[in-house]
Amino acid sequence: MTHALLYAIKNKPKIKEDLTTTLSNLSSFLVKVLGIAGIFALSFTPKSQALAPLTTVVSSGLDGPDGLVFDSSGNLYIANYGNNTISKVAAGSTTAKSFITSGLDGPGGLAFDSSGNLYIANYGNNTISKVAAGSTTATSFITSGLDYPDGLAFDSSGNLYIANYGNNTISKVAAGSTTATSFITSGLSYPDGLAFDSSGNLYIANNGNNRISEVAAGSTTATSIITSGLDYPAEIAFDSSGNLYIANDASNRISEVAAGSTTATSIITSGLYGPQGLAFDSSGNLYISNYNGNTVVEQSFPAVPFNFSPNLLGISALGSIWLLSRLRKWRKSSQVAS
Repeated sequence: MTHALLYAIKNKPKIKEDLTTTLSNLSSFLVKVLGIAGIFALSFTPKSQALAPLTTVVSSGLDGPDGLVFDSSGNLYIANYGNNTISKVAAGSTTAKSFITSGLDGPGGLAFDSSGNLYIANYGNNTISKVAAGSTTATSFITSGLDYPDGLAFDSSGNLYIANYGNNTISKVAAGSTTATSFITSGLSYPDGLAFDSSGNLYIANNGNNRISEVAAGSTTATSIITSGLDYPAEIAFDSSGNLYIANDASNRISEVAAGSTTATSIITSGLYGPQGLAFDSSGNLYISNYNGNTVVEQSFPAVPFNFSPNLLGISALGSIWLLSRLRKWRKSSQVAS
């Protein structure tokens, strides 16, 4: 397949559909309190609650927004695939300002290293650019060994991983190196977004066969773990609880895979137009780039209320005395508070 055809695939028309969604159910959990009073079981059952509507964060100044990333200060960076620039939205702002305006070619994936340097995948010329912390100049970092690079991700040791959309491989750049070496060479289909979980496992969005692959920490073998429910998955991201989020480019949806699960559930099904980049801010809000809409939107996740039902499993005579004393103190403190 020629590079021209691969380029056409990457820039395929995006077909959208709108649906409604609710917050996925959380699993019930049990808290046991063991003490002198005996054994108590406190049962918390989560209540189903709908997500809040999407909020448009950036509505102008973008051109084919693709990759998203936050720096340690909460500033948002946006790769504009359409005009070869990087925009910056300062923390607390909704205005996108020009940050990098030259030296790029089809910027897509973005990633920061632990020193605050920004890395940019240039899909158009098969290179990776680097913007040193505090700089606004993009310099060449990786100039060979890549084939339509897209998603970027760093592991905890500072090694950089690159999804080669054009030849179905993942490259690795060791910390301190500027050489891309082969890491995953089989089992992928147009790899796009990359993300590491807290255990060091690498997840890969396969845009070509609608699957998510996992490479276990220490391994070089990609195994399919999500095989249904996706539609041209693009970028992916983990939240602080280990849930995986997936941008479905062709169906205008965001899917969630709960921690420990292998089932993708649609959670955002309206208000998106070619979702590509995903990034979480420090407050746990999800930011999504609309490639076709030239906007960035935010999805907040409200706290989930619980139904509470205590159940006394057992209590000793001595425990009864202790429990009554606790209840008297609680009642007194409640009266004072009121």
